[in-house]
Amino acid sequence: DIEYFSTKMINELLRKKNFINSIQIDHENFQIYLKDDENNFINKETLSAGEKELLILALIWGTIHSSKKELPFVFDTLLGRLDLEHKSSVINKLIPKFGKQIIILSTNSEITEDLYLDLSPYISNEYTLNFDSKEKRTNIESHFFNNSIERAKIL
Repeated sequence: DIEYFSTKMINELLRKKNFINSIQIDHENFQIYLKDDENNFINKETLSAGEKELLILALIWGTIHSSKKELPFVFDTLLGRLDLEHKSSVINKLIPKFGKQIIILSTNSEITEDLYLDLSPYISNEYTLNFDSKEKRTNIESHFFNNSIERAKIL
């Protein structure tokens, strides 16, 4: 099940169509193998950093989805290595399928206004952490980084 669901997800996320035809997991040592549409092995080292990240995300999602359990998950700098098209795929195709117990920790450059608008239907709370140099402490504020993007306007 993990192989099937992971393969399905990686193909939804990747811009390259028919690039990875199957993900196979060795049941003895858990080694991951990728095959193309001609059943040839794909060297994982040839994948870009973003493609490797999408592969890992697809494997994580495939594992959780096949377990049929609702699990909490924390993503830290989820979109940092991805280009805009792959960021959009993750926000629109992966995050909604991950469940309801997700925390996304991001920088202010990862999530553009368009991506924020796509993500906003799935947000229950949002916070910005700002370090106060004078007070030497971090303040927790109830808004997204950019004050011009307000959920109240969106909803």
